[in-house]
Amino acid sequence: SNKVCIESGQSAKLFNAKIGQSTLLMKIDNYAGSSWSASQSIEFDAKTPDINKKKLNNLTSQIMNIIEFRSEKMKIVSLGYNSTMENNCMIFTLYAPYWILNQTTLNLEYKIKGHDDEINELDNFQTDSPLFLKINSKTFANQNKEMSIRVKQTQSSSSEWSQNFIIDAVGNTGTIVSKSKQNEKCYEIGVEIQLSASGLTKIIKLSPYYLLVNSTNYFLNLRELNQNNELSINEINIEPNSIIPFWPTNYSNKHNNCFKMIPLSNKLDLATNKNYSSSFW
Repeated sequence: SNKVCIESGQSAKLFNAKIGQSTLLMKIDNYAGSSWSASQSIEFDAKTPDINKKKLNNLTSQIMNIIEFRSEKMKIVSLGYNSTMENNCMIFTLYAPYWILNQTTLNLEYKIKGHDDEINELDNFQTDSPLFLKINSKTFANQNKEMSIRVKQTQSSSSEWSQNFIIDAVGNTGTIVSKSKQNEKCYEIGVEIQLSASGLTKIIKLSPYYLLVNSTNYFLNLRELNQNNELSINEINIEPNSIIPFWPTNYSNKHNNCFKMIPLSNKLDLATNKNYSSSFW
């Protein structure tokens, strides 16, 4: 057997492979803290739809050729594949049916409806790098796959699960809400479903619904006002010329959230300055 390493987006020629006789042994190293492996016989079925024709006809959702990669812990990542013939050469294409992108800065967990309630983590360090959606071939065959999200607040506690949303609805945008079990805080998360340039991968983007933008040269310290017009014990600090997500504590009155603010030349001055401004929103 010959070992070939293929970088992302690249290809390799398999001179010794024989259609109907050879088997591909595939391995993904160091993904999500594990190694993943799968095998697939090299076969060509003339009835298999051409992936490019499907893409042009906007029917990529009907392609259901799936390979399940399994980790040492027997978790599953499903990738799609397609085989075509071109100039007497068989082309085997491997692609990700779904990517998920966590831009919330929160540690999130997700589960797919009908996926045996398996819970998967999305850490807050993956803000720029998409992750494979972990889904098995049985669930993948469903036409309208649904998933829900919750926030992992500590090692032992999480918020409530959000409402389910459909991950195949390309072009759709909306919001989901995950309520904290510890206080009144609710995490309102924006959801956007996009299609990649190849037309093969659906990209699920999760982002904060609210952002606080500090366009000044001052360090800003803010505190929310509750329904009784009292200052929240939680402080929000924003560096000069920066943007941070905002998760309202007073969610029941979210459209009337108020703040009090201290603008400071240096954040070290916060220890001696507690003169908050008049409330604003």
